Amino acid sequence: MSNKCPKCDYKKLKTWDELTEDEKIIVKVKHSEFTLEERKRHRFCVRCGFEETATGHRT
Repeated sequence: MSNKCPKCDYKKLKTWDELTEDEKIIVKVKHSEFTLEERKRHRFCVRCGFEETATGHRT
């Protein structure tokens, strides 16, 4: 599993625990079909907003 963002090639996808408080606010505001608890298991690109899920990728 690569840590690079497949959408924008940014150097690192972050887990929920790696996000800053400001980044968490942005992720929470973004519309998603997943609950917050589910999203805490995803990885995020802070550059383009890409969200990697266990079942696939979302933008």
